[in-house]
Amino acid sequence: MKPLSAFRQSSRPVGLSPATLGSLGLLLLAGLGAALFSCDDDSSGGGGGGSTNTGGTGGTGTTTSTPTQTGGGGTGGSSSGSGGSGGQGGQGGEAPTGWFGTIPTLNNNAECLEWGAISPAEGEAGHLYAARLTPPSYPFEVTEVQYELMGGGECDSTTAHRVEVFVDSATTPSNSPTITQLDISATGTTEFVRVVTAQLPSPITLQTGEHLFVAVELVTIEASCIATCGGATVADRDWWSNAVAAPYSWATLASFNFDVHARIGANGTAQ
Repeated sequence: MKPLSAFRQSSRPVGLSPATLGSLGLLLLAGLGAALFSCDDDSSGGGGGGSTNTGGTGGTGTTTSTPTQTGGGGTGGSSSGSGGSGGQGGQGGEAPTGWFGTIPTLNNNAECLEWGAISPAEGEAGHLYAARLTPPSYPFEVTEVQYELMGGGECDSTTAHRVEVFVDSATTPSNSPTITQLDISATGTTEFVRVVTAQLPSPITLQTGEHLFVAVELVTIEASCIATCGGATVADRDWWSNAVAAPYSWATLASFNFDVHARIGANGTAQ
């Protein structure tokens, strides 16, 4: 496992560089695909018009943030010879928030004010990221799972992978669970966010005290990126498998100083 330096994404991230963290070797991507955001809000207006008779049209204002937004140029000066005023710079881009797709019925962070992603580091290809989901009432019938993968930049959202779904009354996932496996096909096009919705072969009905665990395989080192929300306050909702197959050795993301909830959820209805 390589040493990592932690990066906590703010509401206006400084950049999208990979960040890695000590003993786990997971890769925390504060970067969201190819969209880089700068905390530098300095904007420059366009240049003024000429001083000969009628002033020229002002230049186009730009901001230093990426993606760049453009402000309109100013109007040139009058026939008195004074130059036109420069255009006002555009406003910098804002970091995205919320789920990219429809918010699933069961989730651990509906608001998701801080975007990020987690991917496997060296020696962790094929490890699984699991979320523990608890219904608001029982019994609760689950019909499908839903989650989001980041794409673009170093993240590749196109790869085929598997999802393991299982039920447990404990808050810690079983190292050898009885699973329903979903095989997710590869896609031909990288999407900035790939929203995966997969129907269960038959509904799962959660009874009183039971939790649904949804574990997503992350196939490629530093490229299979599960989307996350920062600022998690509950430690035992997000789990890392530490193995490619059962028996697993689950550990919380919080135990590696990641305060995140994955954008992993499920859909269904109370019975």
